[in-house]
Amino acid sequence: MRIKFLSLSAVMALTLFGVQANAQAPDPANKTQMRQLAVSYCSKTANATVCNCFADTLVKNFNEKDWRIFIADTSGNSAPPSGITQSDIDNYGQKLASAGNACGMQ
Repeated sequence: MRIKFLSLSAVMALTLFGVQANAQAPDPANKTQMRQLAVSYCSKTANATVCNCFADTLVKNFNEKDWRIFIADTSGNSAPPSGITQSDIDNYGQKLASAGNACGMQ
């Protein structure tokens, strides 16, 4: 089960990407690594142009908390990471949906 508190848009966006668990835990403070993670998830179902736009938008707009939520959610964790509030999850969902919309994901 994925994090229960995500907005419908965020869940739909993650489902679109066909996300799966990652073998190594990425570092949310490493923007290059986070961009690569976003591209790898997106590239399973979208073209390179869309995925690059999406990843670049996330890198520009996500903070470390957002990346921690993204990592947990795309790894299939059922609970938010420690220190994450409902407000953090709501903001994450809005940013995720906004990135998808800005890059032409449907």
